[in-house]
Parts: sequence; C-alpha cells; structure tokens
Amino acid sequence: MADKQNHLYCSGMTPEKLAEKVLEDKYGEKMPSIPINPFKLMRDYGIVYQFMGFKDLEGVYLVPEDAMDVAVVGINYKRNITRQRYTAAHELCHHLKDRQNEACPIGSKDEIEKFAEKFAAELLMPKKVFLFCRPGIYG
Repeated sequence: MADKQNHLYCSGMTPEKLAEKVLEDKYGEKMPSIPINPFKLMRDYGIVYQFMGFKDLEGVYLVPEDAMDVAVVGINYKRNITRQRYTAAHELCHHLKDRQNEACPIGSKDEIEKFAEKFAAELLMPKKVFLFCRPGIYG
C-alpha cells in the first residue's frame, strides 16, 4: 500500500487533482456514494486514527518514523461530525503529500495547510459528482 500512496502525489499537482486521484484509486470510474467516508479512506491508506480531547487543535498528523512505523492521526472529539470528517480528509492529505517532510521549510506552513484545506473540500464534495447531479447541467 505504501508504494501506491507514494505515487498518488506528484510535485506540482493541485489539491483538486490529488483528491481526484484518491477517488479514482478507491472508486475507479464509478461515481462514489455521498457522503465520502474520510475515516475509511484513512484506514485504507494505513493510517491509525483516534479521537482526542484537544483544547486548541482540530487534528494532528504524526509522521511515521520509518517504513515499519504507522501514521497516526488525532481528531478532536469535541467538534461536530462535519468538522471531524473535514479534519480527517485534511490529515489524509498530509499523509499522502507531506509525510516525507520531517520539518516544514520556513514560510511554507501556510501553503501546506491551504493545500490540505483545498484537498479536503474537493475530496468531500467532488466537483464532478456535484456538477453531474445538478439539474439542467447534463440534460
């Protein structure tokens, strides 16, 4: 599984394209059922997650130390399920894209977080599914 994860993200890829690749990887050409389950996706990609009572954090991604270690995500159980799902998708992005970065270069953290936010939104509400479902768009 780790091999495939390493190949989902390519340098320069947009968050929307990464979300599309994840959905294609999991659902192929079929339309995924809505709502997308980011918790299942995390399990499918080998992430262990736990709900925790953070005071100020929505979630946290702990990078595996080596190939034998597992990725761990903590999600704030004090938030509503919608926020928890978004946080899970956001942390999944870090796993797929940023896990090789042991430290964020100075000034890049905001860009890394913005990427993960856009990815989470596109993963949970894929444009191709919602455009297809809109009346009048396809006949």
